[in-house]
Amino acid sequence: MTKKEKITQTALQLIVNQGIQETPMSQISKVSGVAMGTIYHHFKSKNEIINQIYLDVKKEFGASIMKDVDKKMEYKARFYQIWKNIFNFFYQHELMFRFSQHFGHLPIITETTRQEGLVFYEPVIDFLAEGIQLKILKNIDLQLMTETIYGNVVALTQLAHSKTLKITNTLLEQAIAISWDGVHNSKNLEQ
Repeated sequence: MTKKEKITQTALQLIVNQGIQETPMSQISKVSGVAMGTIYHHFKSKNEIINQIYLDVKKEFGASIMKDVDKKMEYKARFYQIWKNIFNFFYQHELMFRFSQHFGHLPIITETTRQEGLVFYEPVIDFLAEGIQLKILKNIDLQLMTETIYGNVVALTQLAHSKTLKITNTLLEQAIAISWDGVHNSKNLEQ
């Protein structure tokens, strides 16, 4: 792990567990074992570190979304696999999930950083747009569709992390079906 990665990984853990204001640069330096001068060599400020964490989370998340998704699969099967991939990523990466939920929408994340982060979601956006074009999915606003599906994944992830619900394959399939039923164009007989 590079020093830059040590800085961002340490900051991620501290910020998620303590909050932004409660995490001074001196603590990031002490816990990471990286000297303050080296931190400032890589980042001008704590805000810059937070923006880098945002991009790192988006990049890693984006890389996992299309795992095991093959264009030859039926559309519905691809939808289910993408949904599972999103859930599995957030379930297995709790710190990144918590960061996304608590800090990903704050004004501290610059518009430039947000735009850079969107690149990692293009395959999913293209997939959903394809479903609309093929009339497999309802012709509704793409942003509304993505936020609705994402909201369902977030809800199940929160239940899983809080241990208030034991996540079984049956439960996971039911959660995905809720999302599918919400966006599937039932007037079209194709899957």
